Amino acid sequence: MSQVTVDDYFSCIVETLTRINKTSLVDSITHLKNQIKDGKRIFIAGNGGSSSIASHMVNDLTKGLHSMGKDTTLIMSLNDNYPTVSAIANDINFESVFRIQLEMFARKGDSIILVSGSGNSRNILEAAQYAKQNEITVIGLTGFTGGKLFEIADFNFHIPIEDMQISEDLMSMFGHIVYKTILE
Repeated sequence: MSQVTVDDYFSCIVETLTRINKTSLVDSITHLKNQIKDGKRIFIAGNGGSSSIASHMVNDLTKGLHSMGKDTTLIMSLNDNYPTVSAIANDINFESVFRIQLEMFARKGDSIILVSGSGNSRNILEAAQYAKQNEITVIGLTGFTGGKLFEIADFNFHIPIEDMQISEDLMSMFGHIVYKTILE
């Protein structure tokens, strides 16, 4: 990789950071802090790289907070139980893998963080629609235009750039900011 490419990548991240809606970010964090304080469940889901972001976020918000002596609540990644995901995908369809898990585990008043670069993944949208119909708060982490998830979500952390890698880099930041603010 040439220095020009590295400099361009860094510049793009910095420029994109200036276009993120910080009020929406703070509102999302405040909601999640209250969910943890109130013992509500928080679910997180994503596909591909977004799945890894979801898993990392669960690690930070469970083991990380617990090891720092902070209260935690049930925080669960819906993509980490591969036997359940593959059973639903095989027996029903892949579009329902997150929705059906919400049916099994979520309760009114819980929250789900849905991570999707495009905001248009069918399984993510099906989970978001189920959540809205069942009074489960939806937090969308999106890139590009935000897609349909941006329209459905109660809270948004939107990365306004047409670049998946930079979107994913900055979506990872969301979980770290939540973690750090809960430690305050």
